[in-house]
Amino acid sequence: MLVANKKFSDKIIFILEISKKTRRDVCNAMLKLLVIADDFTGALDTGVQFSSRGAKTKVITDPQYDLSLANELDVLVLDSETRHLASERAYEIVNNFVKRVVSRFSNINIYKKTDSGLRGNIGSELSAAMDALNFDKMAFIPAFPAMNRVTKNSIHYGRWRVHNGGNVGR
Repeated sequence: MLVANKKFSDKIIFILEISKKTRRDVCNAMLKLLVIADDFTGALDTGVQFSSRGAKTKVITDPQYDLSLANELDVLVLDSETRHLASERAYEIVNNFVKRVVSRFSNINIYKKTDSGLRGNIGSELSAAMDALNFDKMAFIPAFPAMNRVTKNSIHYGRWRVHNGGNVGR
């Protein structure tokens, strides 16, 4: 189920809701949201949005992080450092981490932070999360008009230039 319009600041964040059952039925964990970013800047930028609003937030850089340490957090942000990796490796890292998190926190929400210019392994990483969750559909809406990022007729523009160079959206 896609949950839309959860507002934090001026940004609308789209979050995938995994399960209807409460986490308290499984253990006393509190973690509510997992954010996966492909670089450190994105991880920190997203993490600070939650932290500055009072959410207990931790940014981590290790996909092998001991998840028992996340029990008292509201938000866990993973810097997966996958932007410049081969798409297969990026898929593997994200898929394995999401599976680990979901096995421990069944009622967690997941937000896949993507670069506004569509750089990185976006397709591979979204597929990895979807496969880990057994989802066959999701909405991906990359537009962010406040930053001059718009999508028209399936073409993504930034400051009115087409984003189609480099490692865009692999």
